[in-house]
Amino acid sequence: MKINSRNADAYRRHIELLCYLAGDVDYFEGMKIYKKLRYYDNKYCRFNEDECNIPDISKALIERREKRLYKVISELLPNLKTFFLNGDPRGHALKYKDEEVHELRTHDFNPYQDWGGYGLLAPEF
Repeated sequence: MKINSRNADAYRRHIELLCYLAGDVDYFEGMKIYKKLRYYDNKYCRFNEDECNIPDISKALIERREKRLYKVISELLPNLKTFFLNGDPRGHALKYKDEEVHELRTHDFNPYQDWGGYGLLAPEF
């Protein structure tokens, strides 16, 4: 991940948002959380691709993957209320609902959103 002067401020604001969602952890812990979220976002996008390209993946395997990921995200970000997994392999996998985006704006955060208005947990900088 390469942060330059053009995107450094956006990165800093996103880390501050993650710190808030994680329960007011310090900035360096927020950076660690972001790296983990990027890892899981990329990993789950690959799972989504596999689900599209390999027709005989069992529903039980998919459910186990999702359950595990929900557990990890809820532990990393306990203040996040509306987390969900996007099953479309063409976009980010880790998202939260637009209602929570609007609520976060009332707390002076400016969350990253996709075109549908959903919040992105691991945008690329």
